[in-house]
Amino acid sequence: MGRMTNIGEPAGLLADPANFLHAIDVEGGHAYFVRTNAELLRTASFVDGRVPMATSEPFETPLPELIAAAPDLGVATDRFVFNCSFCGSTLLGRLLDVPGRSLVLKEPRALTDIAAWKSLNTRDGVPSKGLRPLLDMAKAVLRRPFQPGEPVTVKVASQGNLMADQLVEDAAHAKPVFITISRFNFLRAVFRGGADRMNYAARIAWHMATEVPNGDAMLQEASRMGGDPLRKAANMAVLASSFQINRFERATKVGHWGKNHLIDYETIAKSPHEAAAKAARALDIPISDADIERNVERLANVSAKQPNEAFSSDQQQAVDNQLYAEHRQVFDDALKWADRTLGPQDGDA
Repeated sequence: MGRMTNIGEPAGLLADPANFLHAIDVEGGHAYFVRTNAELLRTASFVDGRVPMATSEPFETPLPELIAAAPDLGVATDRFVFNCSFCGSTLLGRLLDVPGRSLVLKEPRALTDIAAWKSLNTRDGVPSKGLRPLLDMAKAVLRRPFQPGEPVTVKVASQGNLMADQLVEDAAHAKPVFITISRFNFLRAVFRGGADRMNYAARIAWHMATEVPNGDAMLQEASRMGGDPLRKAANMAVLASSFQINRFERATKVGHWGKNHLIDYETIAKSPHEAAAKAARALDIPISDADIERNVERLANVSAKQPNEAFSSDQQQAVDNQLYAEHRQVFDDALKWADRTLGPQDGDA
């Protein structure tokens, strides 16, 4: 966490949105803030500490006092984008981000910290006492606008999908979007990223399994049936995808949210304007078609995660075709195993 300084009372911290909730140590009873600004937050590909997004070292405040102070922020709309990773969510977040009209926070660490605490408690057989006040506090602090008329949307990291239904529990004040992806497309994206993405997908599967009936048994079967490392990685990837989408299905039932709140990876990749316009309507954010079109044009040939790097959809398609040619049998076996174990999923190749 680096050097930390105690400053002020929580009520004073919350008065200024430039005091950004960075991390939470639930067991230790501390919350950590950094100083930042809207431009740094919207520019950063992620606001979890992986890339620079702060103008200060972290400083801490007592977590119980912060939870007690959060209700003073009032009740307002919480906007969330839930995603499975590698599904175009960072691009969608950038398309929805318009200074003065919409700010998208991409994967704040505070929610991931709570999800990790909840997951470990579940594995240890310990109830996550105080989860609702924790989430209420985090939602209230993260949604603070930097200026009037610029609502904040939180793009939740994959780890946070564990709490999707709890984050939207107050359906009357929640506006979510759920980004889906077929098992095949997710599997291909994982393999495109090599060992790092394979390991990440396996961790997400392990993390999400705590909330799935017989989840750990499925993890064991995925490993046993996989045989060699690549096949194990493929099985874990399809589990990670399926576990998350099943959680989305559970969350959509909270507010009876239908297809208007679901966006598929294919739509983002092939029709980004359509995807962003649909998301803007579902989230009820005041951006126009012209705003979206400007963002589409600006981002057309750059990497959403690394805006200083060029991106070519044709080049990515060529890489994907080569990947499938090399790993066709691994992919096909993993998808067949998933169909037998989890049931078929619409949209798979």
